[in-house]
Amino acid sequence: MRKKFIAVYALMAVLALGSTTLTSCVDDNESASVTAIRDAKAAQLNALAAEANASAKVNEALANLRQANADAINAKTEFEKKEYAARLEKLQAEYNQAIAEAEKKQQDAEQAMQGALMEHQKNLYNNYKAAQGNVTTLSNQIAEKNVEIAQLEAGLISAEAVAVEQILSHRIDSTEWEAKKAAYLAMGENNYEELLKEYNTLTVQLKNQKDVVTAKGNETTAAKKAFNTAKAAFEGDVINGVTIEPTLETGKAIKALQDANLTNLLVSEKQYADPENKQSAKIKVYSLNQAEVITTNADIDQKLIDLNKELGTDKDPAVAQYTYEGTTTTVMGIWTDTNKDGKVNFGEVEDNPTNWSKWSSYLYYENAYKEAKEAYEKASAQDKAQAKVDMDEAEAAMIKQKALTVTKWEEKIAKKEAQKTALKEATDAFTGDTYKAYTDAIAAVLAKEGKAWDDAKKAEDEAKLALAEIRGERNAIDELINPTDGTVINIEEKIALCDKKIAKATERIQQAELLLYSDTANNENDTWQTVLDNAKAELEDLNEELKLAQAAAESWKAQLEASLNGETPSVPETPEEGGEETPAE
Repeated sequence: MRKKFIAVYALMAVLALGSTTLTSCVDDNESASVTAIRDAKAAQLNALAAEANASAKVNEALANLRQANADAINAKTEFEKKEYAARLEKLQAEYNQAIAEAEKKQQDAEQAMQGALMEHQKNLYNNYKAAQGNVTTLSNQIAEKNVEIAQLEAGLISAEAVAVEQILSHRIDSTEWEAKKAAYLAMGENNYEELLKEYNTLTVQLKNQKDVVTAKGNETTAAKKAFNTAKAAFEGDVINGVTIEPTLETGKAIKALQDANLTNLLVSEKQYADPENKQSAKIKVYSLNQAEVITTNADIDQKLIDLNKELGTDKDPAVAQYTYEGTTTTVMGIWTDTNKDGKVNFGEVEDNPTNWSKWSSYLYYENAYKEAKEAYEKASAQDKAQAKVDMDEAEAAMIKQKALTVTKWEEKIAKKEAQKTALKEATDAFTGDTYKAYTDAIAAVLAKEGKAWDDAKKAEDEAKLALAEIRGERNAIDELINPTDGTVINIEEKIALCDKKIAKATERIQQAELLLYSDTANNENDTWQTVLDNAKAELEDLNEELKLAQAAAESWKAQLEASLNGETPSVPETPEEGGEETPAE
């Protein structure tokens, strides 16, 4: 059984408070000591307040990401999706800036707490620091999960892309816990001074590595932007709300079909910068679904036939109003008098009104206007005014009816004919040199900008893993020299926890890789809903954990502030105050 590590921070605190030999001093020196302690307290309280303000800004940035998550379902068109993606990226950058500032304030607070603290105040601060660290970790995980869900909901990211991100995230977790385990194994027998020295060294390395991660992240962002800019030639883009149209003919055709809601005519397959690595940069390459093209053409032709038949021509007979023989029942229609009896017989099939064209409907109102106009022209002076009103009303009815019948159907036909023309132009863009220019452009972008993005992302990932290793080792030492729950650390229990966390991360990596490389991974619809549901469940759990962590951090902070405001480490009394003078050495 490995020995338990007995923390010696209690002894060190006693030495810090009482290591100097008492000597006689004057009142001015005593006053300076009290002032120094009070100044240190003020600095500590100010540092805690600054940290709290930074945390509030993190919460505000996190709330903005949550709202963006809720708005994801409103991004439906390609333009809206690209505009939403830009908004999401901006909010993510604002969150990253807020969390970086919060971490800086945490470091400032930790530095301020190096001043004179009583033993139980150190314990309060260690508990607060641990709780606040947990809040930061959970906030980062929640931010990432909100972005992931938002991208899934808005159709900005595939289940495959989520799997790629999950693999990296779980690799980082595993690396951090492996580093912790290694630290526990190596340092269980080390003394306090050695651990403290290593902790300080790792603190400097942690800060430097964070700067490296930031720099590599900026390089990745720039490479990704260059990749997206290069794709604009065949995919288009939205930059600051401005739509950038594709310049290649096939790209224009793809966008036209998407805008016309004819995506069923398109089929796509992914091409990767590295064909052997599904985590590399990828582009969807579109081609035509020939069967759907033929079917859609046939549907358009049939619709044109039907619309033209419904419209008719200006040579069609006008609809008239008839009264069935022997009744007062009237009917609008076109009477053909098939049986040649000269009567409109109710119930006889041949005398029932037939379907009529839009032109026939309109011509009824046109004839009514002509009759009203003729009546006006022939009306006597006494009847002229009324005849004018009747004529105007007939004209208004004629104009209105033409808009509802002839004009409306002509517009429908024109729209279908335009659709047929557009379809012909679009399908032509998927043939010959035009289509070759499109596929060549994609290959060139993947080879240059895609590879550059992959290289930048790989460097950033490696920097993040190195950061996780430093952080894991530093946190393990921090727990050894600054325990939050007493003076005894059970290393065996800590190692067991590490093994459990490493196993969980490894399992999740395997699940993500199975999703990424399985035979069904090419059909994103098979896995999209499952990935989304899992992500939402994880987010719900994280939000509950964050509430508890924030409550714990706030509780420890309140206790620490109360202690700093109300208690002062004792100052040795001078002889004038009753203290005994220490003989000179």
